[in-house]
Amino acid sequence: MVMELLFLFEEFRFDMLRFALICLAFVSGMAALSHELLWTRRLIDLLGATEWVTGRVLGLFFLGLSLGGWLACRLTHHGNSARRLAMAEFAIAILSLPALLLPLWADWIVAGMGAENLVSLYGRSMKLVLSIAVVLPPAIAMGTTMPLFIRVSTILGGTVKETGLWIYSVNMLGGVIGLWLTSTVLLDALGVQGTMLLAAVCNCVIAMGALMFAARTDEHPNELAEQPEHSISTSSKRWWKEEGGILVLSFLSGLFVLALEVLVLRLLALVAPSSFHTTSALLANVILFLALGSIVVACLNRFGVSNQLQLTIGFGGGAIFCVLCPLVLYQITRQLVSIRYLVAIDGSSINSLNQYWLLLFGILALVAGATLFFGGFVFPAILSMNSKADPKGKSVGKLLAINGLGGLLGCELANGILISKFGIYGGFVVLASTIGFVALFVCLLNRRSLSAIAVVAATLAVAIPVIDGYGDLKYVSPRAKKKYAVKDVTFGREGVLMVVEDPDESRSLLMNNQYVLGSSGHATIERRQVLLPWLLHPNAEKVCCLGLATGISAGGLETLNEPPEVTSVELSEMVARIAKTHFRDDSRAFYERSGNRIICEDGRTLIAATNNEYDIIVADLFRPYGIGEGRLFSVEHFRNVKRALKDDGMFCQWLPGHQLNEKQFRIIAASFLEVFPETMVVNGGVLTKTPSIGLCAWKNGKTWETAELKAKIQSFRSQKNITDTLTHNAQLLLAGVLKAEQYSDEPLNTLDNALLELDASRHWILKDLRPEKGERDASDSFISGENLESFMRKLYQDTDPVLDPVHRQQFLQLLK
Repeated sequence: MVMELLFLFEEFRFDMLRFALICLAFVSGMAALSHELLWTRRLIDLLGATEWVTGRVLGLFFLGLSLGGWLACRLTHHGNSARRLAMAEFAIAILSLPALLLPLWADWIVAGMGAENLVSLYGRSMKLVLSIAVVLPPAIAMGTTMPLFIRVSTILGGTVKETGLWIYSVNMLGGVIGLWLTSTVLLDALGVQGTMLLAAVCNCVIAMGALMFAARTDEHPNELAEQPEHSISTSSKRWWKEEGGILVLSFLSGLFVLALEVLVLRLLALVAPSSFHTTSALLANVILFLALGSIVVACLNRFGVSNQLQLTIGFGGGAIFCVLCPLVLYQITRQLVSIRYLVAIDGSSINSLNQYWLLLFGILALVAGATLFFGGFVFPAILSMNSKADPKGKSVGKLLAINGLGGLLGCELANGILISKFGIYGGFVVLASTIGFVALFVCLLNRRSLSAIAVVAATLAVAIPVIDGYGDLKYVSPRAKKKYAVKDVTFGREGVLMVVEDPDESRSLLMNNQYVLGSSGHATIERRQVLLPWLLHPNAEKVCCLGLATGISAGGLETLNEPPEVTSVELSEMVARIAKTHFRDDSRAFYERSGNRIICEDGRTLIAATNNEYDIIVADLFRPYGIGEGRLFSVEHFRNVKRALKDDGMFCQWLPGHQLNEKQFRIIAASFLEVFPETMVVNGGVLTKTPSIGLCAWKNGKTWETAELKAKIQSFRSQKNITDTLTHNAQLLLAGVLKAEQYSDEPLNTLDNALLELDASRHWILKDLRPEKGERDASDSFISGENLESFMRKLYQDTDPVLDPVHRQQFLQLLK
């Protein structure tokens, strides 16, 4: 009786230890996904906001996980696994320091390269080296943790097939919570640096917990020697059946899941606004469905369902539902109506970020939930199959390493081939077909001919009518306010870029069905954004335009009698290529003149590498809520701009009023005034729906003299090729001068807090688009429509007039 009680107590003790280990795995997942999200954010600060950077971070992350899995496979045969786990978690915290402190060292490295080297092979090589140095070491350490968690669980009496799968599933669920907390709570409360520090602290806490397990596993000193690594038969046929097939399936699992994830994110980008909160919410939902699939496999194992059948279900179900994704999205969004407008059409509104997350969850569940769910079957089923030959989990690291390499390749294949060659919709068809062939192969390999016939029949029954229906799918919503005619469609890492025309024959660049980059219908206004700064500095010889889009703005200077040399910086190579093809006439021969240049690079990165070069720098209307675009309104960026100007140079930053509220304007203005203490505020025109407001300042702190301004405006009128009457009457557009002391109490937008991007993203998502409602609170309104006049009146109270104050009243009358 006593012995039985002792045995039950021992079992209870080990059950509690395994439960505690699962809890640590959950927290580890939270920290890991928070790290990945913030590493991407940090690398954008260093290398730019291009899709190449995002893809590189993701690729290095999976390469690190793969190398870490391979390293863990070696570590599980030597020493105490729990102690190794503690070392790995400590290593993640320590090796994350370069990313944590990146703003302190990044810009001086970029500045040391110089602008010419930055865009050369040398610059690209340096970017790769810096990416590897920041991401790969902590990712390798992170890759060792999951195999070590599973190994410790087997030492505590669990099995890979049961406890190991629960650790794997719970770790992913922790990642979902980590993304949610980071996006909706922690970044607002702690900023980027504070959130990264908290994630590192979590790693240290996990390490301390692992050290406690180290003492427990020391009770089994011979455990590591109990079972040697399972031998591999010299027979190639048997090797393939016992291990080779499992390794190949593990590789294909990672490839398919990551390719599917990329396609799903690109598909949903057609209806979801591009922002930090959108990206994190979608990524969390993808991981959640994969985790649910893993949990179901763990449950099926308990009921004795064979792993071969689980693989067949995973691959077969994934293939069948994959091909349905685009059609389902097209239907439930009423022909690609944006989520924000879809809610308004139904007479409702999004009231919180949590509600927005739930909304995205519902859409993802309908569109791709089943595909991701079945995709989540595959790798857990492979782990279960492998546990028969390796019940103690010594080779789990090898499987994770192969799976990570497959994920790396899947990500690149989806971006570089599936989307670029076949489009987003076609990419789903190709991927579904490939997965279907693998499902058939798995059936035949396991001599399940009936299952193979069922898979083929089900796939064909779904695919044939579905593919036939793909002909009705468009990439631009037929329900858009303007009835666009699509003239050209191009696919790339950024998604889908379309050249469209509206009934007024105005030609526009439309990105991902969400955002118009520029339009020939607004050519006068877009040219004015460069002409106004030139008016204030008419002797400029070298001008830099941050943002090319259609090239119409940069082409505005071509109408001058003696146009200056213009360098235009464009983030997307795809945009630059299409603009040059379709907007050559609207850009007034900008592309033909030999002195002009187009540099495809991130604007903040290029400016950080430039010193004392330009007479004028003009920054386009960047979306404050866009991923990485809030950096272009940071104090660090404004300081780099000041360094890039000549001593008598001038900077003009344009702001989109319809995407900002008054609070966000004041954050930008305060950040700008931190670097340029005396700033001229100018108006881009009298459009009330999409107003533009400019901040202009001299590098040398030069004051704005009334007589000099009047002379400049008078001389500007001699430019006979410029017919813009509002530019000729520029005195109406000069709102006044702001001084630093007037905004000294406002918070500053920095790389460490990402204050503007997070706040603007939240307000853009939560904006109530119901016509009868408007914004919830007048103090929270965007600077557009009927709010523009009241905002300008307040702004006039903050600014000192530079010309006759009567011009202000005249401008207000024009707004009416």
